[in-house]
Amino acid sequence: MNQKRVRKSNLPYTVMLLLFAGLMVGLLIDNGPPFQPKANNATPAAIEAPIFGPEQSLDDIIGIRLVSHVADASILLVRGQDNSWVRGDVANAVPDPTAAEFATEVIYNLWLTQLVKFDATSDLSQYGLDPQPQFVVSFGVIAYNQSNGNEVKDTTLHIGSLNPDQTAYYAVFADGVTNARLGEWVYLIDKESINTLMDLLATNFAPLDATPPADESQTPPTS
Repeated sequence: MNQKRVRKSNLPYTVMLLLFAGLMVGLLIDNGPPFQPKANNATPAAIEAPIFGPEQSLDDIIGIRLVSHVADASILLVRGQDNSWVRGDVANAVPDPTAAEFATEVIYNLWLTQLVKFDATSDLSQYGLDPQPQFVVSFGVIAYNQSNGNEVKDTTLHIGSLNPDQTAYYAVFADGVTNARLGEWVYLIDKESINTLMDLLATNFAPLDATPPADESQTPPTS
């Protein structure tokens, strides 16, 4: 008698549990679990770095070459022994010294942000870098403590099109003589800095421009 009474008293409770379980299964099917932890989709911070380190100064830049394929214009500036600037592409021509120093300062303060790796099979036309870049920025810098004395290190940047946000240009390092791409990264470089250099090329340096050099491999002095 007692056993039968116990089983009868538990029957309503069991039925309620089954109904509640069925209700929860239905809710989970319709709405998913009541709490879902969000996956961590954060991407690593982009690596941004200045081209020049603190061990170098403005005076270490002794050659500047700017090329605009858009405007079909170019200039080569060379710093003389007396720290003044002369034109390396036009004989006996002296550029606006203020503009030359300003160009030096803009180049000295350039920053690059790593964007994407590339290799020999990569299509760089999507970045406006092929078949040729829009702009070329080269600069020769004194490299100290070399075994055979001070040398000049040439650095060349090929500048492509603007990124979708219109805030930066795509850029890659290149050989200043062969135009072969160097390194493995496509970078972003500040739009305003490049526009400033090209504006200087188009305005402050334009009155002295002769026919652009046929040999585009012309670079700042390297020895």
